[in-house]
Order: sequence, then structure tokens, then C-alpha cells
Amino acid sequence: MNQPTPVRYRFGECCLDAGERRLHRSGVEIALAPKVFDTLLFLVENSGHLIEKEEFMRKLWPDTFVGDDALTRNISILRKVLEGSSEAQSVIATVPKKGYRFVAEVFQNGTQPPEFQTADLWDIAKAVEELRPTPVSHLGSSNGNEGSDAGIPQPVPSSSSPWRGLPFILFALTLGFLAGLLTFYLLYPTPFFSRHVFGMNPSPSIHSVAVLPLQNLSADPAQEYFSDGMSDALITDLAEIRSLRVISRTSTIRYKKSDKSLPQIAHELGVDGIVEGTVQRSGNHVRINAELIEASSDRHLWAKSYESDLQDALTLQSEIARSIAQQIRVKLTPDEEQVLIHTRPVNLSAIEPYLRGRYHLATARGMFPNSTSKLGREAEIQGAIAEFHRAIAEDPNYAPAYVAIASTLVMKGDLSPSDSRQAEEALGKALAIDPDSAEAHMFLGRLYLWEWRWEETGREYQRAIELNPNLADAHGYYTEYLDLTGHLDQGLREAEIAKSLDPASDRIAWEFYIRHQFDRFIELKRNDVASHMFGPMAHYDLGYGYDRAGLHDAAIHEWEEAMAGFGFKEQTEAIQRGYAKNRFQGAIREWASALERLSASGQTVYPELPAYLYAVLGDKDRAFAWLEKAYQQKTHGMPFLKEDPTWDDVRSDPRFADLERRVGVP
Repeated sequence: MNQPTPVRYRFGECCLDAGERRLHRSGVEIALAPKVFDTLLFLVENSGHLIEKEEFMRKLWPDTFVGDDALTRNISILRKVLEGSSEAQSVIATVPKKGYRFVAEVFQNGTQPPEFQTADLWDIAKAVEELRPTPVSHLGSSNGNEGSDAGIPQPVPSSSSPWRGLPFILFALTLGFLAGLLTFYLLYPTPFFSRHVFGMNPSPSIHSVAVLPLQNLSADPAQEYFSDGMSDALITDLAEIRSLRVISRTSTIRYKKSDKSLPQIAHELGVDGIVEGTVQRSGNHVRINAELIEASSDRHLWAKSYESDLQDALTLQSEIARSIAQQIRVKLTPDEEQVLIHTRPVNLSAIEPYLRGRYHLATARGMFPNSTSKLGREAEIQGAIAEFHRAIAEDPNYAPAYVAIASTLVMKGDLSPSDSRQAEEALGKALAIDPDSAEAHMFLGRLYLWEWRWEETGREYQRAIELNPNLADAHGYYTEYLDLTGHLDQGLREAEIAKSLDPASDRIAWEFYIRHQFDRFIELKRNDVASHMFGPMAHYDLGYGYDRAGLHDAAIHEWEEAMAGFGFKEQTEAIQRGYAKNRFQGAIREWASALERLSASGQTVYPELPAYLYAVLGDKDRAFAWLEKAYQQKTHGMPFLKEDPTWDDVRSDPRFADLERRVGVP
């Protein structure tokens, strides 16, 4: 049986494969969330035609009611991906109060724009011949007739030479060839074609960038914190440009000292451009070399060296960001210009401890809170907080240091009342100094979530995204808030944005989990395990997916791997011992007993885990006893009771409805 021909579409620099559900631009694959891809495919399949909003809703969300903002968000994402600006309408046009039209010319399955045909060339030759000036006859005719046509141009009979029209036919053929060549270039522009055929060096089509960790060239390896701080500052400044998608640090830090090629890194991160460079510090003198590389061609587009005193080191990053914006022809808004131009002087003595604190914080983030690293992680956290306080002592009006204190406390996990008060106080001071600090609003929303202040949580997350749409964590946190308040479709869209800004984000996986699509959750979590990006936590999460999907033996294997990876020897042995006795049920029972013993000995036990294990065993009384402890401690799992499939085994119990009511999620 003949296989159906795969449907592929080409428009501008893009190629869309409908069968494999892939989009490439200039040879680089662009990752799109499923609904965003469906929106693009529907537009392309109906190119040139108006598609009303109601048609989109019936096509994309046939069984779910969603508002127009879902479609608007998808269109905005596509415009940024295809054109680099959510305002541009050269590809997707808005028809006010009706819908959208895909206006770019689309070619299907390799069809090309119509070229000049052979018959057309002869018609052109004929037209050129008719327009050709008549040749001039010899002046001073020998017939001697005064007043005759002597000296006036005379037509030459067409029979004078059988080859007379050949030069013009060749001219027409050349003209047709050049016209076809130009048409091909306009439809399929490439850097090679531009440089070698037309001798042009076109402006790069870069709408997304990743800043790789700047390399420390200082003689002192202890200056690593300084080069990392400069990398963070450059990412922060570039992220201020709304029309440019900037990958977050959590995704780029894993390429520090990587031996992967730049095109490979760009492909993995889904970006058009890579920024890399070096930092060299000698005393109070700083030298930064930065360069911009076009990902698809590995072509160096721009490079420049910057030097300054340490006092102005952070100012350099704003200057580099402006230079990159100029190179890729990004149009800055007046507000963006002001942010990148206006830099508040920072006390030199405050910069050093602030950057050292950021380095301690990054180190702590890379350490999982297990038994083997607990002391080391806690030492890094306390070291970071101490450095931030030193920075504030040197410059009490340095807002980023206050935000950093709060972010460090938030990263610890379940906050004590004292930690919460300290974090909220620090954020209050930061916002008093800089009301437009997106990170301050984001962390304030996080604190409000854990204090069950629902309305204020959503407001702060929205404000953070409004101030900095490139802040990946803000989109991720807002996803959680939308999910727990029942706005699942909006939550998925925010998760997709978070993933586009931070490919290391695992929010998309949890969107499948809360929808009971455990096969997709398992697939994504298995990828996380293979990537080693999330360490033992990926095994732990995968265990939940397997258990909810009914794959109990696989769940036990993953949980055993997780506990061993965390360094929890007693729990690991309990799981192994119980599984040997009575497989899944035995492993769960022994694990729950081990947690009971740990709690009785005064060690910290996260209440949701034994509650879950007892729920799986069908021991609802013990499950609710542990859930009540979680409620009293206001643990971080409590706000997510309604959506979390983890509690499906006890959801029908009246005690669960009462617990939901007391938590009070709207």
C-alpha cells in the first residue's frame, strides 16, 4: 500500500511538517506547545482566508470552554516565534472583532513560485525587439539628393541578417534567469545565498538568545563568582527587552565548560543566537569580551571588548545588551531604552559581597536537600544570606540585595514563621526602593501563596510578568496559581511560556499529571531521568506517575532509586525489605513505618509523604492524621489539594472536603 505523501508547508524562512508536527526556521527547529502548533497549522492550512474566532474555538478546544484570551495568547506566541514581535502582522493579520488571517505566501510539498516559461521568454524578446532603437544608416548618401532622407536614421530590413534578434533573445533569457534567482532569494533567503550570490550581508533574523556562562580568565580561580555574576547581569539586562526571548540562567548554566558545539547548544535551547565571552579582572580593573553568534550558521555577527573599573562593571552589561539589540535590529521601547541607559551608581564595596552571595546561592541551588549534602547546602544558604547583609551594610539602598535575601529564604523550602517575616520585610524594603522590581513582586507572590493569601498571590505574579515577560520563574509560579484556582487552560499556556524561556523547566510534565495523563507525564519524567538534570528528584517524581498509572513495581523501583540518591539509607532499606516480603504493598507499608520511626526520633518528616503512603494502603485514618499535621504546618502541598491526583484515594472521604474548605483555595 502506498504511504500518503507527508504534508509540508513553506513560508518565508519557515518550514512546517504537519505529519511530524515540527516547525523549522532557517534550519533550526522551533519547539511549540501542542495547542500553539495546532493554531499555526490551522492558519497555514487556510492561508489567505479569514478564520473567525469561533472557528478556532471549535477546532482547537472542541470539548472545553475557554475564553478568547487563550487564542490571543497563542497568536502572540506565534508572532514572536515567526516575526520576533507580537505587534507585527506581516505573517498573521488581525481582522478586528472577527479573527485572524495568515497572509504570508504558503507553498505546499515543495511547490515553487511560478517561474518564467520558455514561451514567455520569446514574448519578452519580441517586446524588447520592438522597443530597441532603430540602427542609424550611413550619413552622406552618394545619391546627392538635397532635401532627401540623407542623414536621417533608416530602418534596416529584417532580412539583412538571420541572427539579428539573437542578442536580444539571450538578453531576455538572462533577464528571466535573474528574475527567477531573485524570486528564489526572496522566498528562501539564506546567509550563504546572500553573501555568495548577491554579495550581501543581511541582518540576522534573531528573536531569541541564550547567554552562556562567561569564562573566567582571571589568574585567580576564586574569581569564578565574579564571572558568574557578570553572566547573570547580562541575562537580566537582555531580559528587559520584551521583543527578545532570553533563556533563563537555570537552563544555560549547565553548558558551563561544555564541549558541545554552539549550533548544538542553540538547537537544544531553541534559540536563534548565542552570546558568549570572557571576563578578566585584575584588582579593580575589569575587561569583558563579548560576541554574538548566529546559531544556524555558526557565524560570528559581532564582537567587542569592554573595559572599566570595578565600580562600573555592572554598567558594562547594559552597554553590551544595547549593542546586541542594535546588531539584531531589535527596536527598543522608550521604557527599555531608559532601563538600559539608566544605571544607579552602586557602592563598590557592595558589589563584591553581593556577587559572592549570588555565587553561594547558585551553589546551594545545585545541591539537593538530602542527608549527605544537608549540612553543606545549609552552609551555602547561610553564607549567601551573610554576604547579602554585608552588601546592604555597605549600601542600604541596594534593592537587589534585599530581593536576594528573600529568594534565598524562599529556596530553603518550608519557611518558619521567622523566615517568612524576614523575607517579607526584605521584599518590602526592595519595593520601597524599586517599585518596578519584577523579581521582588514574584517572590512576594510566592510568600503570599504559602500564607494562603490567594488574591494577593495572583496579583503579585501578574505584576511580575507585566514588568518582565522574560522572567521564566514568574510564568512557572503563575502556572501553579492558575492550576490550583481551576484555570487549567490558562495554566498550561503559562507553563508553555515558562518552558520556552527555561527549557530546564518541568512544569509541562506536571500539567499532564494533574490532568491524569500519566503516560505523557511518565514520558517526560523518563527524559528528566535520562538527562540527569534533576538528580534523584526525577526518580521520585516518576514514581508517582507510575503508581497513579497502576505500574506499581516500576513505581517502587523509582522510589528506591530516589531514596538511595538522596542518601536516605533507612528508607531505602525499608523499601527493599518490604518489597521482598510482599512486593508493592509490603514496600509501601515498610516505608511508612520507617517514616513513623524517623518522626518519633525527632527528625523532620514531610507530612504529605506518609499521608500518601497510608492513602495508598487504604488506611484512611492514618492518612488524615498526617494530612492534619500538614494543615497545621501549612506545608507547601496544601494549596494544591483540589488538583493533585496524589489524593484520589481519599478524595471521596468527607474529611477531605472539610480539609479543602479549611485551606480555602478559591
